[in-house]
Amino acid sequence: MNESDRDPPAHGTPADGQAPRGDAAGSVARRRTLLRSLSLGAATAAAGAPMKALAGLGGDRKYCFHKSDPVRKRHATVSGCHSVISSLYHRDFTESKGRSCWYYGSTDNWPKRWNKNQYQAYCKGVNNTAFTPDAPFWQVFGLSDKSGYNGWKIRDLMAQQISPHRHWITGCLNSTAFYDGGQFTYTSHELVSMFKDPAKQLACLTFLRDFQENGA
Repeated sequence: MNESDRDPPAHGTPADGQAPRGDAAGSVARRRTLLRSLSLGAATAAAGAPMKALAGLGGDRKYCFHKSDPVRKRHATVSGCHSVISSLYHRDFTESKGRSCWYYGSTDNWPKRWNKNQYQAYCKGVNNTAFTPDAPFWQVFGLSDKSGYNGWKIRDLMAQQISPHRHWITGCLNSTAFYDGGQFTYTSHELVSMFKDPAKQLACLTFLRDFQENGA
């Protein structure tokens, strides 16, 4: 574009290279103040957002560690589990606890609730609903597909340890046992939602299997 083709400066606005004068100077100053305020507001909003909404920044200030690398603490979220936490912040984080699949192979080790005059093993699933060990996987995860392992009872899937389904049930059991105490990052319903989301399923499975099944 030639210099002659450019639009002329708007009335009261200085051309390039000229210092603003009069009303124009006030307008520029007001504009700069507004931009500074907007930037400050954005920073304040980010600071006040839930930590687990900020990818890679540590969930609810919890840590976990990879099974094969238990020394280096990681952020306890699906998006942040591959990010090592700086040693400067170790003391500020709570461990996101999780038992292993093998631990939950026996329903004796499942969380218990008082139901019908007895303590009953249970696992939370879709909508954070409590299910007994006899519930089929499809029901716990709110699925319409009842074929294959989806039709198995969750107690049998955990007892036989022969399907990746066990890692998802283990995740829900860990959430059932530890979420209300503030030691687990996700609710059972959030795990169910990631199981049903093809874009998140593999990353969540990796997180549950490699970073949260560290307990005995």
